[in-house]
Amino acid sequence: MKIAICEDAEFFSKQLAGYANEWAVERNVSVDVFAYETAEEFLEDWNENEDYDIVFLDIIMGTIDGMELANIIRRTNYDVALVFVTNRGEYVGGGYDVLAMHFLTKPAQKEKIFACLDRANQSDRANKYFLVDQQEKVFRIPHADILYVEKFAHNAELVTAKGKHTVRRTMAQLKGELDDGLFVQCHKSYIVNIRRIDSYESSFVTMVNGAKIPLSKNMAKEINKKFIEYGTNKRG
Repeated sequence: MKIAICEDAEFFSKQLAGYANEWAVERNVSVDVFAYETAEEFLEDWNENEDYDIVFLDIIMGTIDGMELANIIRRTNYDVALVFVTNRGEYVGGGYDVLAMHFLTKPAQKEKIFACLDRANQSDRANKYFLVDQQEKVFRIPHADILYVEKFAHNAELVTAKGKHTVRRTMAQLKGELDDGLFVQCHKSYIVNIRRIDSYESSFVTMVNGAKIPLSKNMAKEINKKFIEYGTNKRG
């Protein structure tokens, strides 16, 4: 599990890191904790690879404040857990706008930090990844970030909100690696992420980025079933 802490006060930053490491020991979970004093420092790593599972954010820090940073994160990533830890209660409303998991008051209580980490660790983002090997570099893409996959002759293209990644896989291999119950082959050349469907009609599926993916008649029933199930579970 990869944890980021964006906090310019050293005391609170170390406190959060300490709680995260205590939680990891108690839950027997492997964690990597990264602390940043400014939003700019965080964004240098974030823009390289959006693979954090949870981000703890202060509100008042440097040129880019925590709320602005949260909005930047949400432009390309819908699922990473965001937790504000601050003394500025007037910003609570903004936390709803960026779908924050929680809004905690400093000094944060250990049990509340543990509860946030428990929720993030139970999400599909924290537990399901697709490994990509490109140009001598191996990195992971959370299943939740993948919009759809398009299969070509020998390769496949994974499309995320931020970009595209080409991998060498057969359709059978793709379906095996994306077997988390929320990916459906909607056409002979496409697999779509149910989480990222905006709408669908009789002959195509529209993803959250506006892409229209062809839908085979024999797969329409499965798409409908999965889409309704996912929406029901999210509301629950």
